[in-house]
Amino acid sequence: KPDCGLPPPLAIAASETTAGPPFSGLGLLLREDSVERYAGRSFEPQMPTIANLNSLPVVVRSIEQAMGVLMRCDTLCSELLSRAEHASTSSRLALQLELIALVGHVFTELLPMPVPLDAPEP
Repeated sequence: KPDCGLPPPLAIAASETTAGPPFSGLGLLLREDSVERYAGRSFEPQMPTIANLNSLPVVVRSIEQAMGVLMRCDTLCSELLSRAEHASTSSRLALQLELIALVGHVFTELLPMPVPLDAPEP
């Protein structure tokens, strides 16, 4: 029978297969005293507040509505930032991008543009 390129079998005596003495110095790794003094304060996870981005109006027609939108935008930004405070890196980044999109939407689409000074009066 051809050996198919396999190495020859090893001839090991039974006396060579017994376990030797354990590594020296392993007792230095085991701590006998308490490690509680190294522990910090535990973090109590809280249920995050979900910012309702649909609470903004579709259209703003007056100064009072614009002020309300700005105050609601400020509240939503605070809610998103507080939620991102204890989030993972990817979740924090997603919430920050959502915040940027919210502010961009408020200032480019919701708030009315001022009438130009040279516009004819209605």
